[in-house]
Amino acid sequence: MEQGESGARGASRRAQGPAERQRLIAEQVLSEGSASAADLAERFGVSLMTIHRDLDELERQGWSASSAAG
Repeated sequence: MEQGESGARGASRRAQGPAERQRLIAEQVLSEGSASAADLAERFGVSLMTIHRDLDELERQGWSASSAAG
């Protein structure tokens, strides 16, 4: 993380559990309208498989993950 980086993007690189990461993914999709799985994986420093599991869990909870799965 670069010095001076703040907000949701700065916080996203910090270690977090799946529930917190999923909450941040949902917030990003709501605020930006969509997000690619590759962008999410890079943002959170996790694998594509981890992002897909997160999206599956969000979908199970009633979120439409299709707009984020790009």
